Amino acid sequence: MSTAFRRIQIGKESTRGTAVAADTVLIGGLTMTPEITWHRPVDERNSLAEFNRAVAVGQMTRLRYESDATYEQLTQFISMAVKGAISPTTPGGDTRDWAFIPNTTSKNVQDAFTFEYGDDTQAWESDFTVVESLELGLALNEVLTLRADMFANFAAKTTFTSGLSAPSLAGGEIVCNNAKIYIDSAWGSLGGTEKATLLTGATIRVPTGLAPVKYADGSLDFSALAEQKTHVELEMDLVSSAAAITEYDAYVAGTTRAIRIEIVGDLTGDSAMRYAFEFNVTGKYVTAPEIWGERDGEDIVRLALHSHEDSSGNHFSFVLRNKVTAI
Repeated sequence: MSTAFRRIQIGKESTRGTAVAADTVLIGGLTMTPEITWHRPVDERNSLAEFNRAVAVGQMTRLRYESDATYEQLTQFISMAVKGAISPTTPGGDTRDWAFIPNTTSKNVQDAFTFEYGDDTQAWESDFTVVESLELGLALNEVLTLRADMFANFAAKTTFTSGLSAPSLAGGEIVCNNAKIYIDSAWGSLGGTEKATLLTGATIRVPTGLAPVKYADGSLDFSALAEQKTHVELEMDLVSSAAAITEYDAYVAGTTRAIRIEIVGDLTGDSAMRYAFEFNVTGKYVTAPEIWGERDGEDIVRLALHSHEDSSGNHFSFVLRNKVTAI
């Protein structure tokens, strides 16, 4: 019953919706909310009491996970939000590159996980857990933050999978001061033009488009997932400068922008390779800019971009370089 004994453990499901034993311990914090939909009619029965009967007609669980983003554990959440069944490339030694480039003409079949959560009194297990909305926050002199709003099958009482070790967190937290931003005009030009004195903060939002679907299969839980149309959103605070005015002009003209935000960490131990996080997006600025904000005595222009599909068939991607061997 002590908050000190809360813990979060997860395992990737081989078949989505079939629970598995946890094999990974997560850092961070979680809230788990089991929800039941009740049918409660108001009958005419000669009584001032409004309700007299109730029956459960549906159920699910909603979860919110908040944590520092690490090069190691961000991998699972992007696989739950963007694209599943990813195989990494091995650029050298034990270093691996995980490229999450979502399909636009076929399903992305995001990975589902079983979550175990609780304390020293009770543990709960929710399977078929996927991400409904993912948000990454970049603020200088901070680490990248991660928030994932998820849904899953109804949480059942369980006991924790025992014997799991604390995560290694190889590469550590993703430090925002190591960030660089590049702005170009098309997907094929991504990473070509660095803007070294422009970005002071950013928020990346991924509304995944995943929605629970119910079939008549004898269960109160949802049965499958629907992948709906989606986009990503990039909100940026830009130091007022000629470069920022160029982006303002792109907003006015409706010009396509190809933006890369890259954060490089420590050496992986394989040659000169380093842990890395990369976010790529092509799109257009879509909301009226805020002129001016202020940060550390400098004027700030705030712009928000939504992804638009490029002629190459891409609209956004995430790439992680770490030493994770499997999701």
